[in-house]
Amino acid sequence: MTAALILALGACSSPDTTNDTVPAEAVLAGDPAPETPPAERVACARGDVPLTDDCTIERGTGGIITIRHPDGAFRRLEADGTAADGAETAIVTAVDGARDVTVGGDRYRLPQGSAEASR
Repeated sequence: MTAALILALGACSSPDTTNDTVPAEAVLAGDPAPETPPAERVACARGDVPLTDDCTIERGTGGIITIRHPDGAFRRLEADGTAADGAETAIVTAVDGARDVTVGGDRYRLPQGSAEASR
């Protein structure tokens, strides 16, 4: 009886229209998935290795940016380059029209104005 009640209540719920997922019917019908813009790349490195353009940057609201490493690790930074969570101190240095940001053992080279554009 309990299982039948759960199934009945689940059938009554309204569909979730708040996300960007593609309905299964569209995939099965062969409809193309919505295009996502190419990810913006930024130079990053862990430790003392040279910087490479392997990280991606996502712009959030309120000036918060998220930088993702290829292995899935990420950092959230404020518009001024400081760590958004405040767990570790960020060191920000202006270099040739960019900002070098070091947080823990991670280093990033952000184009000037990269975070400000997300406000």
